[in-house]
Amino acid sequence: MNTRRISVRQTVLLLALLIAAPARAAGPRSQADFARAETLENMDGSRVAGALTGDRARGFRFEPAGPSAPIRLEKGSVVTFDCAGPAAFSGPAPFRIELGLDGRISGRLGTVGETKIELVESSAGAAVSVLRGGARGLVQRPGEIQVIEEGFESIDGTRWAENGDPDIVNEPRVAGRHSLKLPAGGSSMTARLADPIGTGRLDVSFHDDGLVVAGQQWFLDLFFQGPAGPETVRSVLGWAEESLAVESPRGPALAVQRLARKAGWHRLSVRFGPSETEISVDGNDLAHGKGPSGPLGEVRLATFTVGKAEPPAQLAAHFD
Repeated sequence: MNTRRISVRQTVLLLALLIAAPARAAGPRSQADFARAETLENMDGSRVAGALTGDRARGFRFEPAGPSAPIRLEKGSVVTFDCAGPAAFSGPAPFRIELGLDGRISGRLGTVGETKIELVESSAGAAVSVLRGGARGLVQRPGEIQVIEEGFESIDGTRWAENGDPDIVNEPRVAGRHSLKLPAGGSSMTARLADPIGTGRLDVSFHDDGLVVAGQQWFLDLFFQGPAGPETVRSVLGWAEESLAVESPRGPALAVQRLARKAGWHRLSVRFGPSETEISVDGNDLAHGKGPSGPLGEVRLATFTVGKAEPPAQLAAHFD
């Protein structure tokens, strides 16, 4: 699911955003008005389901789905709209196979063999194999070079350093036949890049089980090689909190937007470069700000226990 959020900072901002998401006119509410999930997140962290209502003349308010009275929107309140969004594994296709008669198929490159070219995901909606004799060319999107493609069909010991008990499992998965499982409590997979990357994008699919477990975290770390020492940007994906988070205590200054966790597969995308860092989940802005002061040198997927509490036996993170 995709989520659009309106943060009520000031009336002018709210009115501008409502051009894209118009509020319902004032009047009696029917059950159909609450068919699309809308949630008011208050400053104290509480959430109320209902519908955004009102107009410019009389003002805007949030009407709960139950018998409660309408709620006046205050500065700092956030209204979340749930709507259909991109698939968890979707993203800009980096390669295109040129065919005859101006035909083309876009997707993510799997292998280029002596007899065929394989796309592991494609604009056709599934994996595609094209005979080399039927392909006029293989084109990569201008301005980008694919450095790593990892489907976690197995664990490549030449690429990943393991800690704890990482495992390859059949379910849940979003593409291919397997996914990566990291048991809670202190498991990790770390890849050190042979050639550090100054400007780039990293996309990874992760599965949120929806559980909230005190003292437990799972996250993705990006380690940048700054002139004054390592800089870390951490995307915290779940367990201890109901919202996603980003931490960069020794990294670039970032503004973080609260995004409520939702069960299921999601896509985390991190764009980075000398001038800017952008982090999003399913296309929704999670954090943005200054760029790191050095290139990306290491990527880590990990789980961690905060304190001494033992994690539940079956608790685990999944990446694909």
